[in-house]
Amino acid sequence: MKFITQIFILSIFIFTDAKSKEGIILKSPNETFKLGKRLQFYEDKTGKLKLEDILNINEKFKYSDNEVPTFGLTKSAIWGKVTITNNSDVRDWVIKNNIVWHDYFNFYKKNGDEWTEIKTGDRRPFNTRDIDYRGFAFHIKPQKKSIYYFRISGNDDISLPMELISLNQFIKSEGDVLVGYALFYGAILIMVFYNLTNYFFIREKSYLYYCLTILSLLWINVGTNGLAFQYIYPNSIWIQNDGFLLRAGLTIIFFNLFVRSFLLIEKTRFLYKIVQFNLVCSFIIMLCSFFNLYNLIYPPVIIFSLLAFIFIIYAGVTRMWEGYKPARYYVLAFSGFSIGGIVQTLSIVGLIAPTWFINHGFQFGNLFQTFFLAFALGDKFRLMKEEALQKETEAKKVLEGFSMKLKKEVDAQTVELREKNERLKEYDYTVAHDLINPIGVALSYVDLYDKLYKDNPEKTQEIMKNIKTSIEKSVGIINGILINFTVEKVDLKKRSLINILDLALEQLQVRIKEKNSVIKKDLSVEEFVCNDTSLIQVFTNIIGNAIKYSKETVTIEIVSFKKDNKTYIKIRDNGIGMKKEKLPLIFNKQERIGAEGTEVKGHGIGLYNVKKMVEENNGTIEVESEIGKGSTFILIFPD
Repeated sequence: MKFITQIFILSIFIFTDAKSKEGIILKSPNETFKLGKRLQFYEDKTGKLKLEDILNINEKFKYSDNEVPTFGLTKSAIWGKVTITNNSDVRDWVIKNNIVWHDYFNFYKKNGDEWTEIKTGDRRPFNTRDIDYRGFAFHIKPQKKSIYYFRISGNDDISLPMELISLNQFIKSEGDVLVGYALFYGAILIMVFYNLTNYFFIREKSYLYYCLTILSLLWINVGTNGLAFQYIYPNSIWIQNDGFLLRAGLTIIFFNLFVRSFLLIEKTRFLYKIVQFNLVCSFIIMLCSFFNLYNLIYPPVIIFSLLAFIFIIYAGVTRMWEGYKPARYYVLAFSGFSIGGIVQTLSIVGLIAPTWFINHGFQFGNLFQTFFLAFALGDKFRLMKEEALQKETEAKKVLEGFSMKLKKEVDAQTVELREKNERLKEYDYTVAHDLINPIGVALSYVDLYDKLYKDNPEKTQEIMKNIKTSIEKSVGIINGILINFTVEKVDLKKRSLINILDLALEQLQVRIKEKNSVIKKDLSVEEFVCNDTSLIQVFTNIIGNAIKYSKETVTIEIVSFKKDNKTYIKIRDNGIGMKKEKLPLIFNKQERIGAEGTEVKGHGIGLYNVKKMVEENNGTIEVESEIGKGSTFILIFPD
């Protein structure tokens, strides 16, 4: 019984199709009619006929023999006619055509005794569409018997996979399609982001060229299915039409760059020449898009695109045959993509009838290649690592061959450098030792002059006192230098912190006055064990830096206190401060932390010497600082 029912239903479909040429009878709102064999056509080879002329030659219209009428590239205007009888309760229906590239698409429907003409098409702004739809859709309200006409012309091929569907069903189905597109494009963009991330980490150009290829293909795709014209540039007729040449040229360029990079085409001269040829031709195609040459070069571009797809597979097969392992996954990936591209391109030129699967050939090809190209890129990266490891092993062997010779040379130079360093130390000692003699002579002459010169004795004594004090300080500093080279340990005794600070501040009087600096003291500890000569240099250097690197009036606070049987001396300023990440380097030799961006000159050895002298006094030094909030140096000495 079930089998008989199926035969009966099948006979009804066959009978309905046989009678379909009498028009369409609407009975259910859930039906979707393919209009192909129900459409009547007339070819206007002059392209000049108007609707009133067509109404007088109805007898010349002929029914289509195909479910998807295809006329290919033609300069004729194609007139279509469909008769609809509405016996359903639904009044709102839609005639739609999914092909988006018809240049001029005029639709005619009768309201009462007058005909209404809707002029739209790919070479008219998107707002001329009767319905906001990526293809061409027209809202109709068929009565008991209604006749509709349409006229299509242009420079592109004419394919008409037209359908009749209720308005509610149209809205629902189009919503589902848009969700599908959103998921597809989202997956593509995720793939682009993933491979672009790989490029930034690995710096392998294949990933970059692949991302550019996918993005250019994405542009072609959204242009081909009409979404770009609908949502991105609805008023740019040039981008939607002549811009196809720009999109095609960019895509082929990026494809060939990817092929050249991924397959290492330079190793096969013949393939490399083809890639270079493709790049030149693609650049010419891009230029043509700006000179209104679309009608002239459209057919050659389609042929060139087909050949480019074929070359992509051929190049992969050739490199795989030559033993390049990553080409295995490459061939699988681009075979599926190229087949999808070729099938959709053949559909565009009208050589095969467009179906839903064929019209989405690029999408299915992209999904296929996404999976296998991930393996291909991963396989290439693995191969690169193996080659790098092999080169590293070879390099180690070469280095081992020279290691003994280099070691001998380094040892010999180390001995030589050590001898030179000892001579430099002797030179420093000699300089310090010899400097003390002329200063001592000068000091003797000052004493003699002080005894003999009697005019204005008060003023003379004041001047001579200052000169004598200054020279004595110089001698003290030089003696400190000599101590560092003549004894293993400095002389440590209980010294007056107040006296040490006063002597240090006296040396800085000129700088203090120039910057209007404020010195504050809070000394809970007034004596501690140290070498006064070296500590004067320590305080002079730290306080001098605080004054030197301040941009405005600086306040310097000097605080001393005891904690855990140790003497703490803090020197805090409100100067420019230093970056926290730079603080570990502050005591390194020739590092000038905090001097960046200033005009202050120096050699970067002051704080290096400070740390050295503090350690010679059995102490330690720490620093805290923050940009714009000043610095604090903390000296810690044991009792």
